[in-house]
Amino acid sequence: MHISTYSPSKEEKRKKNESTPRDKSKQTRSIHGKSEMTVLKWKNVNIYEILSSNETEEYNSHTEIEKKAKNPTQRKQIQQKIPLTEKNEEESRTKRTEMQSREIPRGILQMQSRKDPNRIPKKVRFKFTNKSKNRRGNRYKKDKHIRVFYANANGIKGKIESLQTAVKEHKSHVVAIAETKQNPPRLEGYGKWYMINRKSKGGGGVAITVRCDIENNTTETQCREDDDQEVAWIRIEVSHRRYLHIGVYYGQQENAHIEEVERQYQMLDSQISRLRATGNIILVGDFNAKLKVDHSDANQQISRNGKFLEELMTTHNMTAISINADRGIWTRVNRNNPNEKSIIDYILVDDHMREQNTEMIVDEEGTHRLKGKKQTDHNTLMATFKSTIKIRKEKIKRWKLNNTEGWKQFNEQLVEANRESRISTYKGLEEKMVEIMKKTVGETTITTGNTKTKESEQIKNLRSEKRIARKEYNEARHSKNPEIHQKLNKYVQSQIKLKQAIEEEGRRTAIEKLRKLKEHGGSKSRDFWRIRKQILNKGKKEEYDTIDEEGQIIKDPEEAKEHIATYYEQLYKAREGKPEYAQWTNHITEQVKTIEEEMK
Repeated sequence: MHISTYSPSKEEKRKKNESTPRDKSKQTRSIHGKSEMTVLKWKNVNIYEILSSNETEEYNSHTEIEKKAKNPTQRKQIQQKIPLTEKNEEESRTKRTEMQSREIPRGILQMQSRKDPNRIPKKVRFKFTNKSKNRRGNRYKKDKHIRVFYANANGIKGKIESLQTAVKEHKSHVVAIAETKQNPPRLEGYGKWYMINRKSKGGGGVAITVRCDIENNTTETQCREDDDQEVAWIRIEVSHRRYLHIGVYYGQQENAHIEEVERQYQMLDSQISRLRATGNIILVGDFNAKLKVDHSDANQQISRNGKFLEELMTTHNMTAISINADRGIWTRVNRNNPNEKSIIDYILVDDHMREQNTEMIVDEEGTHRLKGKKQTDHNTLMATFKSTIKIRKEKIKRWKLNNTEGWKQFNEQLVEANRESRISTYKGLEEKMVEIMKKTVGETTITTGNTKTKESEQIKNLRSEKRIARKEYNEARHSKNPEIHQKLNKYVQSQIKLKQAIEEEGRRTAIEKLRKLKEHGGSKSRDFWRIRKQILNKGKKEEYDTIDEEGQIIKDPEEAKEHIATYYEQLYKAREGKPEYAQWTNHITEQVKTIEEEMK
């Protein structure tokens, strides 16, 4: 008796599978639309190790393979159909214990082909639903330090080039200037100036600006109580609703009325009290006040204005970190008489910023001094603080103003639009102009908050040398190395070389701009030749060396000026003749008398 068996067709199997609900617990995890088992079969690979990595997400194995094999060795042997032995089981158990003890925050599945063992292993990234997506294009970028540059310019006119070079070398985030005497020009790579100019009479004035990358984090703080007070405050957002308040102040002279000086410090007191509620304080400036200083290389007694300043510091528990600087201490020096010097410029900080201070320099060497036809009599103060700032980038749209062809089309289309429908209102004209400009001139998107500037390899190498020299000097200073003076001299020389390289690169850039301007017909303008002459220093008077009575050559310009002035003062001053010339003096006197008698 023959019994035939029934075998369902493929179509019937398919319908049965669709009608039968699946057990979700037995489903394999999908990877890019395919099951994990399918991917492994398609790749024809073995999973043999989970490697730690910071670039991929955590991998937790729950596949069908792991239900049959509890460790990589068993998994490999099952796939290759190799019988297990007690020794292999012991090795796999030991290996699994080591892997479990190792913390794997993230992982990479490293796969290797069975057929070609020499093939380069492939790295497959897995995307899981239980993990959040990686954020791409984060608009925040953190800066770990903030560098503050302060100088009393004694008139910013003619000194902007030296200021530009100094802040580039220092890579300053904040630039504060006292005694500007006028509106300072804009610095390359920095935002607008927040200025307070003196209204009653000439002189004075303060200004402060920040680097472009933190300009979006910076706002001006309006907390002055009197228009006559020369103080400017800004605040930099360092975290959510937490700010770093930085101010620049120019104080009253020592001979000012005591009531006015007291009123100025009372206003400063109220401002600091109000600002400390939302952040930390850094106050820089020329206070025209002498605090008591008793160092081995500097001694100064407290003055009348200094007592008001000391009371302000005590009230708010602030410290003048510039007095205990890593290098230098005197802030004002008479260039004609170097022995006349004092400490009247300070950087005041609260407790928190004092702990965050990593470097404080008073530039007595003059590497960052502001210079023009006349150099300032104040030394520059530079401080570095640990401060994490979230640099916020923003995208703005601007017109492509250099689109020459687009402007031609704009003019043609605007005339045509006015011919078709007469524009009778200003609002209608503005709307039509914007509409046509978008079609013809076009817009470009600019990302604000970038500070990356292209520098030559020479400047990069010099910056590296300066960084190494500074590290060696700091190590020698902390360890009290006897070679500290040599390390300091090396550090200063590295600063000078870097500054000279920056100046030379700026000069080459300016010459290149003039060359392009000349090629485009700019040489026909009068301003072109004036700017070219200014940049190339053509027509500058030659400098001559001065020789004193002892035959020594005076090369310093300030010393030469002082020597020439003293010479002419002595030349026309009545003085006694030398004894060896007494005979000639008597002879000349008799001749003068004889001539006078003959004239009668």
